[in-house]
Amino acid sequence: SGSRNGINGNVATIEINGGTVEGNTCGIYSTSSTININGGIVQGNSYGIRYDANTELVVGDSSKSVNNNLSKVIGSTYGVYGTETRKKFDFNNGVIIGETNTTYNSVATCRRGNYAPSTSYNSSDSNYVTSLVNISSSYNYAINNKGYTTLQQAATDAESGDVIVVLKNVTDSSSSNITMSKNVILNLNNYTTTISRPINVNSGVTFRIRGEGSLKGNSNHTIVNSGTLYVESEENSALSNTYSNYAVIDNKGTANVNILGGGTINGNTYGIYNEGSGNLTINEVSITANTYGIYNEGSGKLTTDEVSITANTYGIYNTSSSTINVQGGKITANYGMYNNNSSAEFNLTGKLFMTTTDYAIYNNAS
Repeated sequence: SGSRNGINGNVATIEINGGTVEGNTCGIYSTSSTININGGIVQGNSYGIRYDANTELVVGDSSKSVNNNLSKVIGSTYGVYGTETRKKFDFNNGVIIGETNTTYNSVATCRRGNYAPSTSYNSSDSNYVTSLVNISSSYNYAINNKGYTTLQQAATDAESGDVIVVLKNVTDSSSSNITMSKNVILNLNNYTTTISRPINVNSGVTFRIRGEGSLKGNSNHTIVNSGTLYVESEENSALSNTYSNYAVIDNKGTANVNILGGGTINGNTYGIYNEGSGNLTINEVSITANTYGIYNEGSGKLTTDEVSITANTYGIYNTSSSTINVQGGKITANYGMYNNNSSAEFNLTGKLFMTTTDYAIYNNAS
């Protein structure tokens, strides 16, 4: 136990296999470590575990049968408290308990193909508990302890705030568009989901994509956003579309695309097609497409920050009178930027590298 933190460490590895670690503030606080909780109890008056920067956190031994008593992380506010710069959080076994909520800024990746997070574990001393329960291997997706065959079934049954977890590599051959009508999160969970119809995000709805893995569209657009879209996936994540004349993301609303650690958007004709009046913000993403990396005809603001674009013809193609902010990054294409609207405003800042066969910037407007 510690008067402030049970363990305050930036060492290479912290491994807890049994016993109890207690702290007045945090059971464990780390800014740069690998933390493995294979057994025992980690408990803090504020946070069970707080981790920042490049810390990797693994709770529970995935080789053992599900057991809520195998490892416990308990906090009076949050069981696990992470920052947006977190590196990895795997929840494999045991239980996480928090009086305010089980986690903050931390979406667990469940490495077990047939298990998903659940809130079914009962505890008299907490308001929120996340444990693991068995989900039949016949299901492709899960919300809490319930399995679903199609993504639409999961989206329809979901309540606002739910996390839909992908349980395996799956080809979802639904003949109708997949409608997101509630504020939900899709956790890719290190698997590849291939969809035959686009995910439609309704107006007024916030849809978030998180976790490592892939989402592929092979007919029509992959995502059609009329609400608010956040792509918050991490390293080794990819969104793609293989269908000619369609895009990975067709943005009609407000989209914030932020794939940490070098994720990719791979399109056939279009990487991202931006229309409507919403804003589009893209951070630290690699975009590839046969024709258009980004096609912009929307009236909202388009902002890219350290984005790498590779396209056979156009890096950024604009027909709109909107404001386009390009902050650093790299563009490789025949035309780096091609403008077809005399009222458009381009603001270029930072170190932007363009490799082109025709023009870096071509203004075709009067």
